[in-house]
Parts: sequence; C-alpha cells; structure tokens
Amino acid sequence: MRAIFDLCERYKVECQAALERYMKCGFGVCGQCACGEMLVCQDGPVFNSDALRRMEEFGREARLKSGRRVSIQEYADGKKPC
Repeated sequence: MRAIFDLCERYKVECQAALERYMKCGFGVCGQCACGEMLVCQDGPVFNSDALRRMEEFGREARLKSGRRVSIQEYADGKKPC
C-alpha cells in the first residue's frame, strides 16, 4: 500500500487507500486501530492522499493485538508476539 502511495506522490496523482488495523471496539474508544492521529474504525477505513501524508505510521509500523507498535519488517517476518 505504501509503495503505491509513494508512486502516486511521485507523479502527483491523488489516491485513496483502504487501511486495515486490528480493531477491538470498532467505534474509537480503545485506540487499537490508530494510525498516527487517525482511527481507522472512525475516520476510515478509506483515506485520501492528504490524510495518508499526515500518518507517520502508514507503511512504516504495524500494531500487534496487544497494541504494541512494531516495524513493518518485524511484523512481516512473523515475529508477532502479543
């Protein structure tokens, strides 16, 4: 998702991305689905280019079921301790 967004940015094409995050409550109370200051369950799941630019975590960090932030690499490697 991040690679497509970066490509769109490079060629100045606006885009939208549907993000996935683990959600515990589904209505913004737990904060589990936070991506930067945005909540995927309340503010999304589809975000436009402007919102994606403001999300520091987008494409860089994931959240485990416990809510702990990990790098995308660590998450992708399957080292997902709760």
